[in-house]
Amino acid sequence: MSSRDNTLAPNNSTNNNTITVKNTSSTVYYVFGGYSDNTNVYENTVNISGGTINGTIRGGATDLGLAINNTINISGNPIFGAGAGLFGGEAEENPTFEYSIKGNTLNLKTKDITVQHVGNFEFVNFYLPNNIKANDTILTSDFVRRLNQSKIGIGVMNGNTLAIKTGDKVTLINATPL
Repeated sequence: MSSRDNTLAPNNSTNNNTITVKNTSSTVYYVFGGYSDNTNVYENTVNISGGTINGTIRGGATDLGLAINNTINISGNPIFGAGAGLFGGEAEENPTFEYSIKGNTLNLKTKDITVQHVGNFEFVNFYLPNNIKANDTILTSDFVRRLNQSKIGIGVMNGNTLAIKTGDKVTLINATPL
């Protein structure tokens, strides 16, 4: 794995990678599940459960191929800085659904996540933690990109008993469309 310039990414690998950030002694600026200049990037997983991230997290990124079927899992208590973003896939030369969004998944297993940008996910799943309460927000973002094409799932984490009651409101995404 490369960690040059505070970037976490696999070395010369475009698919079936797993990158995990649990806790870091320094700030991480970029995290890539897979990256390529000229080929498909797919089926990568990025797990974030701690540490400080000030840049963009991408499940997969490529200039010329597909960036699909990647997963980002957010749990625990990570800290996202002012420039942080979450993107399932990014196909620079062809940012269409088929090239940049298809099969990409964001799983959120904590609350109070704030990032500048979020986008390019076909699936966004909210797993409500046991400490969720009325008027809490799961995800806040200054800008969302193409989440209007996302399928939203909501569940309770295994074994959790929620403190919310009938009539309570929880905001899943508080964001400005881009």
